[in-house]
Amino acid sequence: MGDDRTTVVRSDKVLRVLSWAPFTPEGPFSQSVHAIVNATQGPGEYVEADFAVDYCHDRLAEFGLEPDQSVVLMTAVPQTYLQHEIVEFETTGLRVEVFCTAGMGNAVAPGDQALYDEDLESINQAPGTINIIVVVNRALTDMAMLELVQVATMAKCQALYVLGQESRLSDRIALGTGTDCIALAGLAHAQQVLRFGGLSTKLGEAVSRAVSTTVSAAVMHQRTRLDQISRA
Repeated sequence: MGDDRTTVVRSDKVLRVLSWAPFTPEGPFSQSVHAIVNATQGPGEYVEADFAVDYCHDRLAEFGLEPDQSVVLMTAVPQTYLQHEIVEFETTGLRVEVFCTAGMGNAVAPGDQALYDEDLESINQAPGTINIIVVVNRALTDMAMLELVQVATMAKCQALYVLGQESRLSDRIALGTGTDCIALAGLAHAQQVLRFGGLSTKLGEAVSRAVSTTVSAAVMHQRTRLDQISRA
């Protein structure tokens, strides 16, 4: 569901979501989510953090979504470049679905000079972010969700390393951007609850495979897009 400015991942079942997205209804752990949104901000639409709530409310209203049941990630990348991957194990029915957009305008390596000083409220960086939405068809413990965020981050870093993505600020390999975001969702209610999500688990395997595939494809599509723009 959505359009070229908005991807809406909806669920009839209640989801628990772990995320540091610009808009969450209950802080990092949201307990009653039905929609996760990846919203593209067009030229001139950039909003400061203080105004993000009102902006996200307006975007949610376009699709009739309730703010207290929705998580919103924001990007400058058109949703036409969104990548989607499903990894499923037939023997157990475990299913992981991943959505990703990648803008590399502020690709950085760990330890690069920071371009944002919150104390001084100053920012001087190009737009660009990698947004990753992960949806698991199982209930997850808090520990499993934290592990899976780590696994998704490792998979993202590996994909960028393999692609040889250069930092915009140094001669090192970038392992992300300055504003990357992950939203990880599992069922709020289910008979089976998975306790762990590390790389030694099938859940960790599924998440890492799906994230690696979508990040790689999203970055390559972004490179093609920027190359076409530069040639125009």
